[in-house]
Amino acid sequence: MTIARKADKIYMSDNIAMIERDQNGCAIGKTIITKIMEKIKKIIVLLIITSIVYGGYSTWKIYSEQKGIDEGDRVSLPVSEIDNNEASISRADTPETEEGNSTIDERDNQRVKDLGDIGFALDEYAKFNKNEYPVTEGYEKISDENSYIYKILRQDGYLKMSYKDPLSGAYFYGYRSDGKYYELTAAFEDMNDPRCKNVGNYCIYVLRKP
Repeated sequence: MTIARKADKIYMSDNIAMIERDQNGCAIGKTIITKIMEKIKKIIVLLIITSIVYGGYSTWKIYSEQKGIDEGDRVSLPVSEIDNNEASISRADTPETEEGNSTIDERDNQRVKDLGDIGFALDEYAKFNKNEYPVTEGYEKISDENSYIYKILRQDGYLKMSYKDPLSGAYFYGYRSDGKYYELTAAFEDMNDPRCKNVGNYCIYVLRKP
């Protein structure tokens, strides 16, 4: 019985040792798994942050490039081949002021009427000059009675007066022609007026014939 009891104790001791080893092994395994999971979480968080930053940068870059393209198109966009570098339009970099009691709409409407009157005089001129208009090398600034086109039209009696922009000094009219067609231009103050087209920092109204 003594030997059997000793054997049982030894057997039980061995079992207890095996259980302790298993428990320690499980504990070590759980610790390793926990560390691995923590690393995976950190990697995932890092990937998410990187994705957000890169995505934001890519979106900003695309927007900037598109905006640059849009701005370039607007600056170079021809309104019947208007060249912004020529004297087709003018708007001084000064605060907008009202002349008398006129409003922006009234002044823009006056610009349309003025160009219509000048255009009518040009058409009358062409009728008696082999259907040709006064020729220019580029855009001519129409600002006072000494302007090239006014000298011709008034001299031959097609115009009785010289037209000036309602805000003369800050704005002026433009004219160009190759003899077969002509363009008259005016810069509107209302940038959202559907009658004009945005060209750079201006909204240009164009009267073109034919």
